[in-house]
Amino acid sequence: MKRIYNKSGNKPFYEGKVKIFFIIFLLLSIILIYGVNIYAQTNKFEYDLKTDKNEKVIQVIGNSYNNNFAAIVYNNKTHKYYVISGNDKYGPYDYIMDFQFSPDGKTLTYRVEIADKWYVISGNDKYGPYDYIGYFFQFSPDGKTLVYYVKIDDKYYLIAGNAKYGPYDDIGYFFLFSPDGKTLVYEAEIDGNCYVISGNDEYGPYDCIYDLQFSPDGKTLVYDVKIDDKYYVISGNDKYGPYD
Repeated sequence: MKRIYNKSGNKPFYEGKVKIFFIIFLLLSIILIYGVNIYAQTNKFEYDLKTDKNEKVIQVIGNSYNNNFAAIVYNNKTHKYYVISGNDKYGPYDYIMDFQFSPDGKTLTYRVEIADKWYVISGNDKYGPYDYIGYFFQFSPDGKTLVYYVKIDDKYYLIAGNAKYGPYDDIGYFFLFSPDGKTLVYEAEIDGNCYVISGNDEYGPYDCIYDLQFSPDGKTLVYDVKIDDKYYVISGNDKYGPYD
């Protein structure tokens, strides 16, 4: 093989390229492997997080300037998750999800897994156990009521604050509050049919429900439905259609 030397004449050109590629690869590997830890350490100092030597910061939410923040940390030795909020530490948990503050920033909420069961933590309150918790948390417009759905013994329930609605065969992913915040609207499946639940009222049965929303003035609930392969528009107590 004919060797091509670099300008210095000290080493073959291809050996120099290999060395450069190796250095680049090494740097990228360091960034990839330690990137999370570098980010965690940065947050640790910025937010003055007090963690054990075996713990790394996974997520931080809130603001450091007013000391209103919280963090998820992971213990590499025990393989457990913890929550740090102010000077308090909560856990251990097998997993943590949906880590967030209420809209007013006063209440920390999240869901945790403990021994194959799920719980909702909201402030100092703990709700559960549940077999499953839906992926979407939603607060009422005033920020005081946390809404989510859960599964208990193969049935689904909607939880709104301390109230529980159900059982249902299934619940839609999307919850809707009326603009005044007084009425909670959602989709539920009962005996194979779909219904719209609006406060204490139940509308249906329908084959499918689409696009729940309120009219611009906030007074009328509007949505589309499918009945026997035909489509209709429901606006308050009025029904328009059928449409193909």
